Amino acid sequence: KPNLVMQSLVSLLMMKGINVYVVTASNNISAELICWRYFGIPSSHVFGAEVAIKRNKIISDKITEIPYAEGKVNVLMKKFSHKPIITGGDGQWDKYLLDHTGTNGIRLWLGTNNDEFDKMKKQHYPS
Repeated sequence: KPNLVMQSLVSLLMMKGINVYVVTASNNISAELICWRYFGIPSSHVFGAEVAIKRNKIISDKITEIPYAEGKVNVLMKKFSHKPIITGGDGQWDKYLLDHTGTNGIRLWLGTNNDEFDKMKKQHYPS
């Protein structure tokens, strides 16, 4: 099931003309399908784990690159010359992505695990 808060946020941003991109450690084929179906995000805006396709057009179990932790930032740096103005994450490994937000940008926690949020806030973003 898609995260309803994330779904609403993506919809609002897109209505305002803001390009939305997704960087996920999930395989790119599944990510592209889900992003289009539930969020209306085109496949050209989705960056997932690159999987090899066999000659018979079957997905291989070989993964060439996984955008995980710092890898998410690496993907964005290859594609864009600027930092995002808004980033969102739903897990502790999204800390690197959240830290890559532009200077006056907005970092959003979109996860549902309160313990994970409290742990991340305490360890990485104390006020």
